[in-house]
Formats: sequence, structure tokens, C-alpha cells
Amino acid sequence: MRQQLYSYLAHEAQHFSDYEDFPCLLSSDLEYRAKLVELIYHLLNNRVLMKKFLSDSDSNKENPHPYSSFVICRNLSKAIFNQNYENNLEKWKKTDSHLLSKYAKELFQKHTDLL
Repeated sequence: MRQQLYSYLAHEAQHFSDYEDFPCLLSSDLEYRAKLVELIYHLLNNRVLMKKFLSDSDSNKENPHPYSSFVICRNLSKAIFNQNYENNLEKWKKTDSHLLSKYAKELFQKHTDLL
């Protein structure tokens, strides 16, 4: 339960920071960045987060929460598995949490640089 609370707080804190730094950011970008922060800082929870992101994932840009999950899964799939989109949960479960965190941090930095 504590991990979920930490994850939630990190997610919401990133929203707060982004509202200040990038006031015109789209909802899908806000969600993308907040979910990446969850992956960066919650190593014990990364596999659970990836399961959630995979199950929530939707490529429809009109839905910010599911779309940000889709983009994270797609971008991490390219970085880790060299595939466009890996939806096999067993492969994600075998992925080292530190590796997920590392690539999430790189994706977050690339997104920040684009802003």
C-alpha cells in the first residue's frame, strides 16, 4: 500500500511541477511525464506499474491517460526489446527494474529537452 501512495505522490508532484514550468502542456504530455516519474523512482513497483500501463494502454490520442501508457510502453519497447510494441507481460516481468528506471529517465529527459 505504501508503494502505491509513493507512486501516486510522485505522479501528482510531477503534475504540479509541470504546471509551473510548462503551463500550456497537453494533458497527454502531463500524464506521460508523470507516469515516467513513477517508473524512475519506484524500483520496487516497476513491474506492477508496467502491468498497469500495458493493460491501460490505448493508441487513441483523445484519451490522455491510456494514450500516455501506450506511448510509454511503445518507447520502452523500442529501447529495451528493439520492438515497436512489446505486449508480453512475461517479458516485462523479467526486465530488471533498474533498467526500466534508467530508460524511463532517458525518455523523461528527452521529452524535457523537446519542451
